[in-house]
Amino acid sequence: MRNSVLTEPGNATRIPVESQLRTSRRFLQSALDALPSKVAILDRDGALVAVNAAWREHPEIPHGAGGSSPIGQNYLAALAQSVGDPQIGDAIHRGLQELLTGARTSFQVEYGWPDGENPHSWYELRASRFHVDQDTYIVVVQDDITARKEAEQALLDAAALRERSRLARELHDSVTQALYSSVLYIEAVRLSFANGQANLVEENLQELHAMIRQAIADMRLLIFELRPPILDEVGLTGALQARLEAVEVRSGIHPHLRITGDVPRLSEAAEVENELYRIIQEALNNMLKHAQASQVFIDLHVAADRVRLTIQDDGVGFDPASQEAGGMGIRNMKERAQQLGGELAIYSCPGQGTQIQVEVPL
Repeated sequence: MRNSVLTEPGNATRIPVESQLRTSRRFLQSALDALPSKVAILDRDGALVAVNAAWREHPEIPHGAGGSSPIGQNYLAALAQSVGDPQIGDAIHRGLQELLTGARTSFQVEYGWPDGENPHSWYELRASRFHVDQDTYIVVVQDDITARKEAEQALLDAAALRERSRLARELHDSVTQALYSSVLYIEAVRLSFANGQANLVEENLQELHAMIRQAIADMRLLIFELRPPILDEVGLTGALQARLEAVEVRSGIHPHLRITGDVPRLSEAAEVENELYRIIQEALNNMLKHAQASQVFIDLHVAADRVRLTIQDDGVGFDPASQEAGGMGIRNMKERAQQLGGELAIYSCPGQGTQIQVEVPL
């Protein structure tokens, strides 16, 4: 009888299929291991079914489950214990649960580690849902974003330093100079009084009075600018009212503010709202420093597709074409309007006040 090999039905095809499955698993694992991000895949119960090498190599960070054999561990339960900040832990847990239930398709959060006001490292967690046949899975990706956070903080620190330097220059150029000039006027009053020059005493006192009033107005402006921004909290109308009451009213200027139209629509366009506030703020600053105005009128109308703004004062006016006018913030205001795709025009002449018109699209 000739030797033969007996095989069970289907055995000849089962072995290659199992080999292909093993090859596919190795391919998937090799692909995951090649990623620098920390990657894990969860099943519908929140248990880990696959992790990559980066995930295994960094069990110290709060990604919920680590070590050499995390497969099978419940990620959600481990995460609640490893993230010390209850708010962050709850947010991640809730976000992943909503992924599993289908309430959302993706989730993202940033957190510091260790927890506290000054974390040593920052991480970004991103998760999304996918399906294989009838089964639901979640892929969780974590990246170390410490370098990015440090760069962002460096930019904020640099911006804060520039702002402090600007305020220091403003303080020196306005209040400090005004106080120094006041000392000179006081000395002039003393000498005029001693020499019996009553007319010069009155003239110098008037100059001194005007100088001190301007110094007080400049100081109020600087104090207002040092306060935290309130635009995000109360919107454009509230921010302008707070500014006018804190600075202009206390400086003896009577403000008239009118905002009409679809104002809630403006709140939805955050960039437009912010830039318009900066334009108005710059115009008010210029008026306060240079115009000697007693009244200012601010009229803002929000239409369906654009915003129209008019700012007018009854001050001394100026020649917009003069060289000196270029240093009054006009260029900044025009650039802000152009950045929004709009236009800014200034109408003024000596002795007749100033009107600024702005129109930007929504």
